[in-house]
Amino acid sequence: MRIKKSYLALSTALLAVAVIGVLLWMHLHGAPDSIRLLPESDAVAYANLTPLRLANVFASLKKISHDPDYEDFIQQSGVDFERDLSEVAVAIHLPSAAAAIAAPTGTPPAPPEVRFSWIFKGSFDRNHLGAYLRKISRSTEIYAGKEIFTVPIENRLVRVVVLSSDKVAVSNVDRLEVIHQIVDRASMWRFLPAGPALVREHYKDVPFGSLAWAIGKYSSSATSSGLSLPGGIDVALPAQTTWVASLRYAGAIELKAQALTPTEEDARKVADTLGTLLGIFRSLQSNIGTEGPDADVKNFFDSLQVTQEGNRAVLSATVPIGFIKKMARQAPGAMAEKPAQPEPTLQQNKK
Repeated sequence: MRIKKSYLALSTALLAVAVIGVLLWMHLHGAPDSIRLLPESDAVAYANLTPLRLANVFASLKKISHDPDYEDFIQQSGVDFERDLSEVAVAIHLPSAAAAIAAPTGTPPAPPEVRFSWIFKGSFDRNHLGAYLRKISRSTEIYAGKEIFTVPIENRLVRVVVLSSDKVAVSNVDRLEVIHQIVDRASMWRFLPAGPALVREHYKDVPFGSLAWAIGKYSSSATSSGLSLPGGIDVALPAQTTWVASLRYAGAIELKAQALTPTEEDARKVADTLGTLLGIFRSLQSNIGTEGPDADVKNFFDSLQVTQEGNRAVLSATVPIGFIKKMARQAPGAMAEKPAQPEPTLQQNKK
């Protein structure tokens, strides 16, 4: 009898260890919890700012000049995204061709708009933020114990819900069920190991440790049938192609963009097209200027390479830290040092 009890206790302990191990594995290998809250969509994107803050990357950047409206938002809501935000997840809802808004006879219909749903994770004062949202909202709704605020912004209604002290959901999709889906997911996110369908199917294609990544899919009914590159260059993609883009730090910042096509032949065509464009770009680059480009910029473009791996075409590159800092300094809104006032001219002195 004592042996049976010992055997039962040992079996129970082993089962508990196995369950804990599975949950730990799911936590380590599953998508971040903020991504798991997103509704179904045509594309998703995610960024984790915490490692960058720990490395004091933002401390070396120039101070950003806030828009007056944003400064007012900070003061009233107590939320400063530059200070408080640690993760952001975005669901991108593409319009269908049939979603064009009707217009008067003789005028072209207004183009349908891309809509978004966001999950912001960080450190928020939910009481302070809730009071601000009640002040600016047109209406509120209680759903599953959460207060949903409907806020008019420009020509659309934006719905906001404070999910917890560290998560806020925002959506400008017209359909009310989208924000409801987010609230439902928030109540059971621990049991959602992968999240939306795109993430369930392709999170395994995101390189481990990526700080930022995005997944999307082109279908025959998509409003766009290709990949738009800087400079107005479009790369045609076969229908039902899934793309995965990522950034991760492993001694250097690694950029990787993958096109997962239906067949290997499709992947070869995409890789050939990208390779041709890359060759043309490098040829043009070598003929511009005599002093040579900036070293960080040159190293970035020299590292670009295109490969084919079965049914996927892969574009990869190494991004120098100096290149990132230069891009950040040139971003709109970056405050440079206050320019020195010009010395008064002789004619001005005389006046």
